[in-house]
Amino acid sequence: MRQQQATLSVLQVLQKLSSASPENFDVLKKELDKVLETDLPLCGAQQEILAAEAQRVVDYAQQYVAQVQEQRNAEIKQKKEEAEKQEKAEAIARDLLEQLEKLVVSAEEASEQVFASAAPLLSGNKLGDDEVIQIAAIVHKQGRGAMAACSFCADFITTKRPIIQEADSIQAASTQAIAALLPRIKGATRRTAEAFQKGKENRTVVCRRTAAKRAASKNQVLFDKYDSDNDGLLSMEDLAAYAKSEFKFDMPEDNLKRIESQLFPFGSKGLGVESFRQLKTAVGIAQTEVKGKENKVAREKKKEYVEGRQKEISATISEILKKLDADEVNVASAESNALTLASEAGSLQADELRDRAIAVEKVTKCTAQAIGGYRMQGIKIVEEVSAMPELEQVMRAECSKLDSRLQSFEERLQKASEMAASGRQLALYMSVSEY
Repeated sequence: MRQQQATLSVLQVLQKLSSASPENFDVLKKELDKVLETDLPLCGAQQEILAAEAQRVVDYAQQYVAQVQEQRNAEIKQKKEEAEKQEKAEAIARDLLEQLEKLVVSAEEASEQVFASAAPLLSGNKLGDDEVIQIAAIVHKQGRGAMAACSFCADFITTKRPIIQEADSIQAASTQAIAALLPRIKGATRRTAEAFQKGKENRTVVCRRTAAKRAASKNQVLFDKYDSDNDGLLSMEDLAAYAKSEFKFDMPEDNLKRIESQLFPFGSKGLGVESFRQLKTAVGIAQTEVKGKENKVAREKKKEYVEGRQKEISATISEILKKLDADEVNVASAESNALTLASEAGSLQADELRDRAIAVEKVTKCTAQAIGGYRMQGIKIVEEVSAMPELEQVMRAECSKLDSRLQSFEERLQKASEMAASGRQLALYMSVSEY
């Protein structure tokens, strides 16, 4: 009975130790040590088995507890790292939001400075041209800086927003802060653009007015230069002198009369300075008209030349084609003799084969020389035609016809020449073989 109770006590402690945790392992281990010391010796025949089982359970429990503790430590480390990461992300996000706030304030200040500089232009008060130019220059310079500051704010949000949103703990607050800054950026941009545009508009008006004054002054100087009698009017002779000197253009009489009818005030003997700008335009129109007439004459002359050359070249091509028709007999003869020679070569003696091959070569060479002369004529024709697009367009078909005909004759004669050469080579071989 005592042995059974001892065995049961050992088994109960082993069972508890097998499910031990890091918190109660040491307590259960001490309890096992005590039971093993007091009860194990009373277990009789089971003592050795229980001792071994106790060691196995202890080893298992120690390993399990170590794994659990290691896992807990890893979880603690991970949570700590995540907390540190989040803390760092939060610090970065707060710093970026602070930077953004400063950038927006700076952009707003720059915008207000531009708006203040442009205030005289926005007020509607009359200002001198020099003052307008000076203010517009300041607004332009400040406006570029302010627009750059506003753009930098927008770019900052675009590039830094993902970094700011990594701080989960303040994500809602950061989103709200950015949403509050966006209208301020847009407002600064709008005010800057308004002042910038006003400065540009006023500067353009003044520049145009100044340019007009300079042009008027220049026109007056030029007008006075050709006002031969200083009566404030340009006569027909003055107009002609003006066109000749300034435009290197001899104004035709009909153009001078047209200017007189269109620009001279009714009953006036000349053209006043107020119409000087129109005079420049009228001279330009006259130049264009004269140039157009000259171009028309040149085109007509060129057309006449092209038509003449077309007839001449067409006649030359027709003449060459007739000669080719006449040479068809020689080409056909050379071709036929070469074919006959090739077919009978095997049955001829060396001397006869050589003589007939030489005869074919002679006819072929003579005809090829004539065809070569026609080819040279054709090349010259193509060179002339290609140099003038108008002529090339109308002569393309005839030139192509001549080229095709020449190429056909050349190919046929080349084939006949090759057959004759082969015949001579065979005759030479036969003569050598006989020796």
